[in-house]
Amino acid sequence: MRSVLTMVLFCMCLGANAQINIDSLWNVWNAKQNHDTIRIEAISKLIKQEYMLSNPDTAFIISQTLLDYTESVANKKEMANALHFQGYSLWVRGDLIEALNKYKESLSIRKELGLDKGIAQSLNNMSGVYYQQGNFDLAIDCLSKSLSIYKKLNHQRGAASTTSNIGLMYQEQEEDEKALPYFKESRDYFLKIQDKKGIAITSENIGIIHLNKGEYKKAREYFNESLKIEQELGNNDGVANSLLDLGFVSLAEKNYEAALSKFLESYGKAVEINDKVMIATTQNNIGKIYFIQKKYTQSIQANTMALTLAKEVGAVEEIRDAAAELYKAKLATGDCFAAIEMKELAILMNDSIKSEKNQNELLKQEYKYQYEKQKALDDAEHDKQIAIEQEAKEKQQIITFATSGGLGVVVVFLLIVFNRLKVTRKQKSIIEQQKSTVELAHCELEEKNKEITDSIQYAKRIQSAILPPQKVVKEYLENS
Repeated sequence: MRSVLTMVLFCMCLGANAQINIDSLWNVWNAKQNHDTIRIEAISKLIKQEYMLSNPDTAFIISQTLLDYTESVANKKEMANALHFQGYSLWVRGDLIEALNKYKESLSIRKELGLDKGIAQSLNNMSGVYYQQGNFDLAIDCLSKSLSIYKKLNHQRGAASTTSNIGLMYQEQEEDEKALPYFKESRDYFLKIQDKKGIAITSENIGIIHLNKGEYKKAREYFNESLKIEQELGNNDGVANSLLDLGFVSLAEKNYEAALSKFLESYGKAVEINDKVMIATTQNNIGKIYFIQKKYTQSIQANTMALTLAKEVGAVEEIRDAAAELYKAKLATGDCFAAIEMKELAILMNDSIKSEKNQNELLKQEYKYQYEKQKALDDAEHDKQIAIEQEAKEKQQIITFATSGGLGVVVVFLLIVFNRLKVTRKQKSIIEQQKSTVELAHCELEEKNKEITDSIQYAKRIQSAILPPQKVVKEYLENS
């Protein structure tokens, strides 16, 4: 049984029947008279084509060519894409630390340019690296941030794949209850956009959880849905896997005839596509059913075929499972020496698997330690930078407050001066008005005095005209 990962690596929308002619792409790239956009598009398709051909090393080299060119023409968006391609190449090659560095460089540029979709894409891929390094919390954090961006953009395909990946990571941690809501949400997204392959994958993952919980009816419903879609798509690999899942449901229900029928159907599809690991897996389960039915000869035949193919492709888990089934069948037939040989092989393979798991766990812990160590250094540097910024901010605040205070004093002084000028002008206006009033009164008084003086003079003239002069009067009196 498998869980299906739907990591969003980048838009490699080159279908199975869209194998682009590599030479023609190189011709477009090498034609320097072509516009930058056309040349960059051509070399980007070349990189994606190399990934499809499982040539990550070649893809990395071509990505470096793209990076150098985009730097020379100052095309930051395509620089970010080139770094993203390189990160994926390094990831595929197992160089997780360098892959993460490339992804971070790409993410930094995409943030600078505000490329939300690219940011979500970078976070999605970074989550895969963190998960392989054993940093589950950081992996989930990246996926959660990526999902938030896809939802904001209403990018349903990105949201569908990201929710599926979150569910898968919880499922790998054996936290089925946390995984299930994410798988269901992912399936709803795929239903909205009518992505049949996505529906099949998420339905299978949901079915696996129900099978683990012993909810066989629900598990069968989801596996049948996945099978139907895979058949419509003509995807024999998916058909073989869905049939295998349905066989596991019947096996869990102890309906051995139904289980055997599904395992045989799955085997037939695996043979059609020559998937040797799947053939070994189905034969192991067929052998298990025959052993339960006490058909030991048939059981030995099925598990021997599984063991041969598993050894051929180096599938350790399939070798262990085949050897374990052969041990039981050989023992049941009385072939003790062969049984002991198979038992030893099963133990050896199991120890190898445990050793590999332990090594992976140690590697994850080492990555986690290195990450936490670097994070501690980064946090210390960050704290130092914050302290410097805080000190500068406090100094700036002091300067600001001092400047503001000084300006405030100036403003108050100006207000006082303005107010005094206003009062002075008002007082001056009053004085001028009073002075005008006094002058007017003085003028009026002078005018009155003049009028009185003129009246007196006038009276005198009149009197002089009526009465005789005093000398005449005097002479008159003396002569009388």
